[in-house]
Amino acid sequence: MSWLVLLKSKLARWALGAAAIALTVMSAIGLIRRNERERFRRDQQEQDYENADSIRRNVERDRDERMRDYEDRGFRD
Repeated sequence: MSWLVLLKSKLARWALGAAAIALTVMSAIGLIRRNERERFRRDQQEQDYENADSIRRNVERDRDERMRDYEDRGFRD
C-alpha cells in the first residue's frame, strides 16, 4: 500500500495535520527554551564581569595605603 492511498483517507489527513501542528509547537517551544538559555548565560556572564570589576576596584582603591607600610624598608628589612 502506498502512502498516497493513505492521504486519501480523511483520518490520515487529520493525523498528518495534527502531527504538523505538534511539530510546529515543539519547535517553537525549543526556540523559546534556547533563547531563555542564551539570556540566562548572558546574564550570568554580565554578573561575573560586574563582580570582577568590583573586585578589581576594591583592590586598586587601597593599594597605596597598604604599600605605604613598606616604603621605607630596604631589601633585608
